[in-house]
Amino acid sequence: MLIFAMKADLYLPDLHSLKEKRKIRHSLVEKIKARNTSVIESGHQDEHQHLQLLLSFASLSEQEAQKKKDFILELFYEVTEHVNLVDDLISVEQ
Repeated sequence: MLIFAMKADLYLPDLHSLKEKRKIRHSLVEKIKARNTSVIESGHQDEHQHLQLLLSFASLSEQEAQKKKDFILELFYEVTEHVNLVDDLISVEQ
């Protein structure tokens, strides 16, 4: 089994309020959770142009994990081209 963890920092230069940021965050979180992935906003909560998310999920194969990671990245890049990622894939012996 594999456990995948990701910290994503998104810079949203076109936003002008926290209300706009909440709308984007809500949309991203709902789409990510629909793929059985845990996600929380972990930083920059009072800054309207920065969104930091922590995500994690378990997978039985590297291919499945990569497909899910690619899906999440596509969601991020639909919102902004300014994405900074730190990720890790941990193997757990069964």
